[in-house]
Amino acid sequence: MNFKILTPNPPLRFTNSGSARPRTNGGVQHHTGGGASMWGGRDVTSVQDIHRWHLNNGWAGIGYHLYVRLNGDIFQGRPIDRVGAHTGSPAGTNNSTVGVCAEGNYETVHRVMPDAQFNALVWIYREYLPSLFGPGWIRGHNEFMATACPGRFFPMAELRMLEYRGQENITVGEEMTPTLFEVTTRTSPLNVRSLPSASGTLRGTLPRGSRVEVIRRSGGWLYVVYGALTGWASADFLTKVVDVFRFTDVPAGAWFAPAVREMWERGIVTGTTPTTFAPNDTLTRAAAVTLLYRLDGMIDTGLGATFNDVCCCAWYHDAVAWAASLGIVQGVGDGRFAPGNDMTRQEMAVVLWRYAAATGQDVTVQEDFTLDFPDAEQVSGWAVKAMRWAVHRRVIRGNDRGELQPLGTATRAEAAVLLQRFVGLAE
Repeated sequence: MNFKILTPNPPLRFTNSGSARPRTNGGVQHHTGGGASMWGGRDVTSVQDIHRWHLNNGWAGIGYHLYVRLNGDIFQGRPIDRVGAHTGSPAGTNNSTVGVCAEGNYETVHRVMPDAQFNALVWIYREYLPSLFGPGWIRGHNEFMATACPGRFFPMAELRMLEYRGQENITVGEEMTPTLFEVTTRTSPLNVRSLPSASGTLRGTLPRGSRVEVIRRSGGWLYVVYGALTGWASADFLTKVVDVFRFTDVPAGAWFAPAVREMWERGIVTGTTPTTFAPNDTLTRAAAVTLLYRLDGMIDTGLGATFNDVCCCAWYHDAVAWAASLGIVQGVGDGRFAPGNDMTRQEMAVVLWRYAAATGQDVTVQEDFTLDFPDAEQVSGWAVKAMRWAVHRRVIRGNDRGELQPLGTATRAEAAVLLQRFVGLAE
C-alpha cells in the first residue's frame, strides 16, 4: 500500500513540546463523532479543527498522533514519539499508546467505512507503527473508558485481526475462534509472556477469576487478550467459560432471543460490542452476505470480488467474492454491489433462495401456491419466486398485522430469526 504521513498546512502549533513516550505497547482507535459541542454539529472535520478544539479546551493541542480522513489521507497530529492525550483511563495509557483518530461518526452516521480510509488504517497498523515500535495491539477507545468511541459501526474487529496475523510473536500455533476463558490459578496471578514458553518475556499478570479472550493455541499455551494486556499464558490455569452470551439488549423473553443465541453460538452472528447486539439496527447488504458466508464455513474461494465498490481490503470482500462466485448476489447495476445499502426483506428472501439452490437444497414450490398477503403485490417481479419459496417453507412469515412487507428493511433481529429457520430446513 502506498501511503505517507502528511504534514498539516498550516502547521499545528502546540503550547508545549510534551514529553517523550517511554514505551509503545499499541494503538488506541477513535472516531471524530459529532455534535454541536465539538465540531459545530458536523460529523467530518479537518485536523486543524480538532487541534483548535483541543487548544480551546486547555490542552497543548491535538491529543491524537495520527488523523485519517474519509478519503484516506493521513495527517500527523501530535508528534508520533510524544505522550498522547487521547485516553485518560487507565492511568498511564497515554504514556504507552499511539492515538489514531478516523474522521467520521461511526456511531450514528457512517455505517460502512470507505475503502480508502480502511486501507489507510490497515497500513498504519500493519506497516507504519510496527516499523517504528515493533508489534503491538489495537484497541478501541471504548475498551478503556465509558464511551461509544470509535462507534458501533466502526470495523474494529477487522482491524484487530491485523494484531493477530503476520506478527512475529503470534505467528506460531493454531488460530482459534475467539473464546472466553477464566483464570483458575489457586493463589498467585497467571503470568502472560511474549512467547509460548516460560523463557518468554513477562508482559504482565492476570488475577485469579479474571476472564480473558483466547485467540490462538500453541501446545500447552494460549494467546490471551485482556484489555491492554496480550500474550501467551499457560493453558493449565485457563478454563473455557461455557455460557458467555451477554448481550444486554437481548432479553430472554424477546421474540428474537432464541434465534440470536443459537446463531451466536454457531458463530454466525456477532455483537456490535461485547455486550450489545443492536437487534433493531437495519442489516446492510455487506453484513447479510457475511452472515451467509459464515454459515457456509467461510471457505476461501481465492477469487476477487468483481464489483467496483468492493475493495480487496474491505472486511466483507471475501464474503462478497464467495457469494458472487455462487450466483447468490448479482449487484445493483453499473458494476456496483452497494455494500452499505440496507437489505430489504425481499432481497433477503432472494439471497437465501439462491444459497439454498447453490447448496443443493430443494427450492421447488407447488404451482398453485400463492402469496396470501394484503401487500403481496408489492413483491418485485424478480423476487416473486424467491418469496414464494421463503413463505412456503415458512422462512419468512407475515407480521402481527398479516403483512409480508417485502420492501421493508430487515433488522439484525429479523436476520437472526430468518437464518435460524433456514438452518432448520437443512437439519
